[in-house]
Order: sequence, then structure tokens, then C-alpha cells
Amino acid sequence: MNHVVVFKPPFMDLFRALEHLFELTTLLHPDPLAAKALWREWREQSPVDEVAEVITQARARTAKLGGRTVELAGEKIAYFEHNQGRMLYANQFDQIWDRINQSDYLRLRLADPPQQAAQVG
Repeated sequence: MNHVVVFKPPFMDLFRALEHLFELTTLLHPDPLAAKALWREWREQSPVDEVAEVITQARARTAKLGGRTVELAGEKIAYFEHNQGRMLYANQFDQIWDRINQSDYLRLRLADPPQQAAQVG
């Protein structure tokens, strides 16, 4: 019997999450400039662990839409809901930095200063 082990990293790839966010904002706003402005606003919230607020706002905006757009936006929102626990970027980056900082990984080892040559004279 073969077993498949699936590794889920502790946090989502931020680039991939931002791609999904862009797709969601273009569904919510047919005007490209408005979609880009909304994407920028929500992009600023995502890395500081405000994904729940983005989800709430997206649900409210989706409720005003109709047709297939509602279904597609719902799928994008479900992506954020499903991965919300893995999108705590600010907290996770702090933890990673603390771990690195506590190890010898980034410590600089300074060599003794070079000995000055004996003066002749």
C-alpha cells in the first residue's frame, strides 16, 4: 500500500494569496481602476493579519452582485476562509525572525583586528 504525505506549509505563499485577492477584486468591480484601488486597500490589510475583515467586506460587496459573478466571488472568498489560519503573515514573520535571531544563523563573527606591523625605526 502506498502512502502519500501532503506537506502543508504553516503559512500561505503571500504572492499566491495576493493573486487570489486580485481576482476577487476584479470580480467585485468591473471598473479596472476601482478594482485596483480595492486590491491595494485589501492588500495592505492581508499582511497585517486582517484577513477576517477582508472576508467580511468581500461578502458584503458580493451580496450586491448577481449572476455567475456571485458564485465566482464566493469561490474566491471560500479560498480566504479556508486558508485564513495560514495567512497570519505579520505574526508568522515575527516568529520566524525571532527564531532566526535566536540562532547563530545571522550572528556576525568579528575577527580580531589585524595586528599593526611593528614600526621600524
